[in-house]
Amino acid sequence: MRSYIDPLPRSTQNSVESMIDALRRKPFLTENELTWAAFDYDRNISGHSNKKYADMLRRGLRKGIIKRVEANVKGKRAKFFYYIPDQEDMVLGNFHPDSLVEEEQVGIDAMDSINKELLQEAFKVDKLKSQKHEIKELINCIVKTHNNYTMWENSEISDVDFVLNLLGIVSDYSVSKVIPFYGNGWVSYLRDGLNNELPKSSSGSFYSSLIDFDNFFLEDVFEVLLERDMLESTEERINYLSEFAWREYRKIRPSLYTSEPIIDYEVTPPTYIGAPGNELV
Repeated sequence: MRSYIDPLPRSTQNSVESMIDALRRKPFLTENELTWAAFDYDRNISGHSNKKYADMLRRGLRKGIIKRVEANVKGKRAKFFYYIPDQEDMVLGNFHPDSLVEEEQVGIDAMDSINKELLQEAFKVDKLKSQKHEIKELINCIVKTHNNYTMWENSEISDVDFVLNLLGIVSDYSVSKVIPFYGNGWVSYLRDGLNNELPKSSSGSFYSSLIDFDNFFLEDVFEVLLERDMLESTEERINYLSEFAWREYRKIRPSLYTSEPIIDYEVTPPTYIGAPGNELV
């Protein structure tokens, strides 16, 4: 599943894998050097936005499949050099900055540390409370979807109620106001999903597509959240919200791919059939 707003399959081109291939050929590139090597895109001369590639790079960092070190090279404006984990023990040669401070870990903790000073000033007044609440609503949608699926696989609800619950969860106003709901796409998606025989633990399973982080937090979700409150979509704000979303997702990850409901992450009360307080009689 591409997403709740776009039922078309993802393209295999212009993906984070292209960035990894480029770094495998030539490690320790700046962000602009990386997008040029991977996609022939130079933000200094292109008339198109680099947002799509910046989002790819953030996903790679968050998942730990791309890493970076702080740059301190005279004459270079770049803040970071990017590489892949296999290259940590390499001699960097001509691409080695004069001073490198390797991140202790990639992802949430590292991004928080890197952006700490910038964010202290950027969010002194603007705490983005509204946007963070909307992110929690989307995480809560994943929780409800997981709980609905566990009831279905445990034969606590029928196939019909399972499907109706899914449609109710994704078309709920608290979600659809951030991610538009397209019914026709969901009809096709559900038909294919119910016929998907891959085991639950498989990355290509129906369940995996239902609870996948990237299917909820698409490339423009954070921009939408900011623009609704007439806030500028700065890189610092988007990075902050992206990492906040990933931290919230990490809270529920231990319970995903289990047959037990998640009961300690409910932002809004569940209303789907079979949920606590709405049990079948």
